[in-house]
Amino acid sequence: MLLLRDLRDSLASNYAKWKDRYAESFSTYLRGAPYAKRYNADIWSTVRFLNAWSAVIARNPDRVLVVRYEILQQQTAQTLSQVASHWDLQLEEQDIAHAVASSSKTQMAARDDPGRPAGAVRMDDPEPAFRYSPADLEYVAEVCARYLHNTFGYDYNDGVDTRCGDSSS
Repeated sequence: MLLLRDLRDSLASNYAKWKDRYAESFSTYLRGAPYAKRYNADIWSTVRFLNAWSAVIARNPDRVLVVRYEILQQQTAQTLSQVASHWDLQLEEQDIAHAVASSSKTQMAARDDPGRPAGAVRMDDPEPAFRYSPADLEYVAEVCARYLHNTFGYDYNDGVDTRCGDSSS
Protein backbone atom coordinates (compact mmCIF):
# COMPACT_ATOMS: atom_id res chain seq x y z
CA MET A 1 0.00 0.00 0.00
CA LEU A 2 1.18 3.50 -0.82
CA LEU A 3 -0.31 6.40 1.13
CA LEU A 4 0.03 9.65 -0.81
CA ARG A 5 -0.77 13.23 0.01
CA ASP A 6 -1.07 16.21 -2.30
CA LEU A 7 2.55 17.20 -2.95
CA ARG A 8 1.80 20.83 -2.06
CA ASP A 9 0.33 19.91 1.30
CA SER A 10 3.14 17.47 2.00
CA LEU A 11 5.77 20.13 1.34
CA ALA A 12 3.88 22.75 3.33
CA SER A 13 3.57 20.36 6.27
CA ASN A 14 7.29 19.57 6.15
CA TYR A 15 8.11 23.27 6.11
CA ALA A 16 5.74 24.03 9.00
CA LYS A 17 7.36 21.32 11.09
CA TRP A 18 10.99 22.21 10.33
CA LYS A 19 10.83 25.95 9.51
CA ASP A 20 12.90 26.95 12.54
CA ARG A 21 15.70 24.60 11.50
CA TYR A 22 15.45 25.59 7.82
CA ALA A 23 15.56 29.30 8.79
CA GLU A 24 14.45 30.61 5.41
CA SER A 25 11.28 31.63 3.65
CA PHE A 26 8.74 29.12 2.43
CA SER A 27 9.38 30.16 -1.20
CA THR A 28 13.12 29.50 -0.82
CA TYR A 29 12.48 26.12 0.81
CA LEU A 30 9.91 25.23 -1.86
CA ARG A 31 12.48 25.56 -4.64
CA GLY A 32 14.62 23.08 -2.75
CA ALA A 33 18.15 21.94 -3.32
CA PRO A 34 18.08 19.61 -6.35
CA TYR A 35 21.58 18.20 -5.81
CA ALA A 36 22.01 18.52 -2.05
CA LYS A 37 20.37 17.05 1.03
CA ARG A 38 19.61 20.40 2.58
CA TYR A 39 16.13 19.56 3.86
CA ASN A 40 14.39 16.55 5.36
CA ALA A 41 12.22 16.60 2.26
CA ASP A 42 11.85 19.03 -0.60
CA ILE A 43 10.17 19.09 -3.98
CA TRP A 44 13.07 17.21 -5.59
CA SER A 45 13.19 14.35 -3.08
CA THR A 46 9.39 14.14 -3.26
CA VAL A 47 9.43 13.90 -7.06
CA ARG A 48 12.11 11.18 -6.89
CA PHE A 49 10.04 9.29 -4.30
CA LEU A 50 6.86 9.50 -6.40
CA ASN A 51 8.67 8.52 -9.59
CA ALA A 52 10.19 5.48 -7.87
CA TRP A 53 6.75 4.36 -6.72
CA SER A 54 5.35 5.00 -10.18
CA ALA A 55 7.93 2.55 -11.56
CA VAL A 56 7.09 -0.05 -8.89
CA ILE A 57 3.39 0.24 -9.67
CA ALA A 58 4.03 -0.06 -13.42
CA ARG A 59 5.78 -3.40 -12.77
CA ASN A 60 3.26 -4.61 -10.15
CA PRO A 61 -0.07 -2.88 -10.77
CA ASP A 62 -2.13 -5.41 -8.80
CA ARG A 63 0.17 -5.55 -5.79
CA VAL A 64 0.21 -1.88 -4.80
CA LEU A 65 -2.89 -0.18 -3.47
CA VAL A 66 -2.62 3.61 -3.78
CA VAL A 67 -4.47 5.47 -1.05
CA ARG A 68 -4.82 9.21 -1.24
CA TYR A 69 -4.62 10.91 2.15
CA GLU A 70 -7.46 13.29 1.35
CA ILE A 71 -9.80 10.39 0.53
CA LEU A 72 -8.67 8.58 3.69
CA GLN A 73 -9.67 11.67 5.69
CA GLN A 74 -13.06 11.98 3.98
CA GLN A 75 -13.94 8.29 3.83
CA THR A 76 -11.85 6.82 6.62
CA ALA A 77 -13.79 3.65 7.40
CA GLN A 78 -14.37 2.78 3.73
CA THR A 79 -10.71 3.35 2.87
CA LEU A 80 -9.51 1.28 5.81
CA SER A 81 -11.84 -1.52 4.67
CA GLN A 82 -10.18 -1.38 1.23
CA VAL A 83 -6.73 -1.53 2.83
CA ALA A 84 -7.76 -4.50 5.00
CA SER A 85 -9.13 -6.28 1.96
CA HIS A 86 -5.98 -5.57 -0.04
CA TRP A 87 -3.87 -7.11 2.73
CA ASP A 88 -6.34 -10.00 3.23
CA LEU A 89 -7.02 -8.89 6.80
CA GLN A 90 -10.27 -10.15 8.26
CA LEU A 91 -11.44 -7.04 10.08
CA GLU A 92 -14.99 -6.57 11.23
CA GLU A 93 -16.80 -3.29 10.77
CA GLN A 94 -16.64 -2.66 14.53
CA ASP A 95 -12.84 -3.14 14.47
CA ILE A 96 -12.49 -0.43 11.86
CA ALA A 97 -14.96 1.83 13.68
CA HIS A 98 -12.92 1.45 16.89
CA ALA A 99 -9.67 2.27 15.06
CA VAL A 100 -11.22 5.40 13.53
CA ALA A 101 -12.65 6.51 16.89
CA SER A 102 -9.26 5.97 18.59
CA SER A 103 -7.27 8.00 16.08
CA SER A 104 -8.52 11.57 16.30
CA LYS A 105 -6.02 14.43 15.96
CA THR A 106 -6.43 15.19 19.67
CA GLN A 107 -5.74 11.59 20.70
CA MET A 108 -2.75 11.32 18.38
CA ALA A 109 -1.35 14.65 19.64
CA ALA A 110 -1.49 13.28 23.19
CA ARG A 111 0.80 10.44 22.05
CA ASP A 112 3.26 12.72 20.29
CA ASP A 113 6.94 12.13 21.02
CA PRO A 114 8.18 15.10 23.09
CA GLY A 115 11.65 14.62 21.61
CA ARG A 116 10.49 15.57 18.12
CA PRO A 117 9.96 19.14 16.92
CA ALA A 118 6.51 20.59 17.40
CA GLY A 119 4.24 19.93 14.47
CA ALA A 120 4.47 16.16 14.13
CA VAL A 121 0.74 16.09 14.81
CA ARG A 122 -0.53 19.55 13.92
CA MET A 123 -3.95 20.85 14.77
CA ASP A 124 -5.56 22.97 12.06
CA ASP A 125 -3.94 26.41 12.11
CA PRO A 126 -6.11 29.28 10.84
CA GLU A 127 -2.96 31.35 10.28
CA PRO A 128 -0.49 29.14 8.45
CA ALA A 129 3.18 30.05 8.75
CA PHE A 130 3.48 29.98 4.97
CA ARG A 131 1.53 30.92 1.90
CA TYR A 132 1.81 29.66 -1.64
CA SER A 133 2.26 32.72 -3.79
CA PRO A 134 1.10 32.61 -7.41
CA ALA A 135 4.79 32.20 -8.39
CA ASP A 136 5.13 29.28 -5.94
CA LEU A 137 2.09 27.54 -7.42
CA GLU A 138 3.42 28.08 -10.92
CA TYR A 139 6.79 26.67 -9.90
CA VAL A 140 5.20 23.52 -8.45
CA ALA A 141 3.09 23.06 -11.58
CA GLU A 142 6.16 23.45 -13.83
CA VAL A 143 8.28 21.01 -11.82
CA CYS A 144 5.48 18.45 -11.76
CA ALA A 145 4.73 18.82 -15.48
CA ARG A 146 8.37 18.44 -16.41
CA TYR A 147 9.65 15.82 -13.95
CA LEU A 148 6.79 13.96 -12.28
CA HIS A 149 5.93 10.75 -14.16
CA ASN A 150 2.59 10.14 -12.44
CA THR A 151 0.44 12.68 -10.62
CA PHE A 152 -1.62 9.91 -8.98
CA GLY A 153 -4.77 11.89 -9.75
CA TYR A 154 -3.66 15.22 -8.31
CA ASP A 155 -4.01 18.36 -10.45
CA TYR A 156 -0.95 20.50 -9.91
CA ASN A 157 -2.07 22.95 -12.59
CA ASP A 158 -5.19 24.11 -10.78
CA GLY A 159 -3.47 27.37 -9.79
CA VAL A 160 -5.36 27.74 -6.52
CA ASP A 161 -4.39 26.14 -3.27
CA THR A 162 -7.01 27.03 -0.68
CA ARG A 163 -5.63 24.47 1.79
CA CYS A 164 -2.47 26.52 2.28
CA GLY A 165 -3.88 30.02 2.44
CA ASP A 166 -4.86 32.70 0.00
CA SER A 167 -2.71 32.27 -3.09
CA SER A 168 -3.07 35.96 -3.88
CA SER A 169 -0.82 37.07 -1.01
